[in-house]
Amino acid sequence: MALMCDIIREKAGKNPFWITELQGGNVTASGAVPFCPTAREIRKYLWTGIASGCEGIIFWTLNARQSVMEAGEWAMLDYQGLPSDRLRAAAQVARTIEAEKSIFIGAKPAESPVTILYNEESLTIQRRNSLVIRDNLHEGRKASAVIRSVIAAYEALASHGMTPNLASMDRFDWDPAKHPAVVLPNCISLPQRYHRLINDFVYNGGKLIVTGLSGFYDENMSCLMMGEFPLAECFGGRVSEFKVTADYFDLNLTGELKGAVPAHLWRGIIRPGTAEPVGRFDGDICATRNHYGRGIVYWIPSPIHLGSYRRDNSQLIALYGKLCRREFSAYPVRFESPEPGVLLRVTETAGKVVAYLVNTTASRRKISLVPAPSLQNGRLVESNDSVLSGNRLQLAAHDVVLCTWDKNCR
Repeated sequence: MALMCDIIREKAGKNPFWITELQGGNVTASGAVPFCPTAREIRKYLWTGIASGCEGIIFWTLNARQSVMEAGEWAMLDYQGLPSDRLRAAAQVARTIEAEKSIFIGAKPAESPVTILYNEESLTIQRRNSLVIRDNLHEGRKASAVIRSVIAAYEALASHGMTPNLASMDRFDWDPAKHPAVVLPNCISLPQRYHRLINDFVYNGGKLIVTGLSGFYDENMSCLMMGEFPLAECFGGRVSEFKVTADYFDLNLTGELKGAVPAHLWRGIIRPGTAEPVGRFDGDICATRNHYGRGIVYWIPSPIHLGSYRRDNSQLIALYGKLCRREFSAYPVRFESPEPGVLLRVTETAGKVVAYLVNTTASRRKISLVPAPSLQNGRLVESNDSVLSGNRLQLAAHDVVLCTWDKNCR
C-alpha cells in the first residue's frame, strides 16, 4: 500500500491525492479475492495512507447494498446498522487526528535520499514479451518482472527504516544535489532520451545502482548491449553477454560489498573498461564499481531483486546497507539495524517530525530508533500496546505507532 501511494503521489505532482474505495468489509460473491480486513488491518491501511501524504480516504462502503451483486458485502456497518470493529478502528484513527491536529496540518512525507526509478517502456516491453513466451515458471519472464524488482528494492531499502522515493524517469529531477542516490532495478529498457541525463547525473556527483537486465533494450526493443553500449563510459564497461545460469544462484561480491547475494535466471558478464571488479561468478566478472566524474556507478547485471522476491531477502537487505550507508544517515529517523517486516514512514512540518511505524509481523519487536541530532522531546502519540522509552521502542505485533519529535530550529 505504501508503494502504491508513492506511485500515485508522484503522478499527482503538486496536486492532492486521495485513496478511494478502500475495502471496508467482507466479500462473498464479488471481489477478485475473498477477503475481510481486520480492525488491525484497517488501522494499518489508514496510517500508511496518511503517512504517505494522502489527503483523504474513502471506504467502500459505510453500509451494504441490499440487492444485486454486492448484496450484504463490503460494509463497515453490520446488518443491523451497528458499527463493526473495523469502523471502531477507523474512529480511533480519526480521534487521534482530531486530538493532534498540529502534527498533521501541512505535514509532508520526508524526502528520501534514495530514489527507485522505473519507466513505462520497461513495463510495456516486459508485458509484450510475456504474452509471446507465456512462461509461468520463471519470475524473470513474467509480465510482472519489472515491477516485482521495484517492489523487492523498495522492501529491502525500507527494512533499514528509510522509505525510498519512487519515481517515473519522465518526471524525475536528475539533480544529484536533491536526489543523491538512484536505483535502477531490472529496468530492461533505457530509452535514448535518458542516456545523457543518466550520464550527467553520475558525472555531477550522483550514485547510481544498476541491477538486472537494465538497459538491455532501447525504446524500440533494439538490444543496447550489442556494439557500442551508449553508457559504457558512465558504467565503466560493457556486458559481454547474459547467460541463463539457474533459477536461483548466488553471486559472490567482494570489496566493500563483500558477501553473497542471490540472483535469478541470468548472469551478466561484464567486460570492464575503467570499472573495478567487485564480484565474480565462475571466474567471470559479475559486478563492478566505476568512478565517473564526481559520481559512482555500482553495476550488477543479474536480477538480484528477483532473486530475493518472495524469498529470504536478508542478503539483499545487507547489500543495501553497504551500498547506501551514507544515505541512510541523512534520513530524519531511521532504524539502528534492519527491521524486516516493519515499515517506517516519516512526515515533517515546520516544527515537528512524525514517525509512523507499522508492524506487519505477528511478533513483538524491540526496535532502536535513530532520530537526527536536531530532534528532541520524543513521545508516543498513538499505539495499541507499544511502549517508547527514550529511543527504544517495544513494538507490539501488528501494531501501528506514531512517535513525534520537536525540531531544534536554533
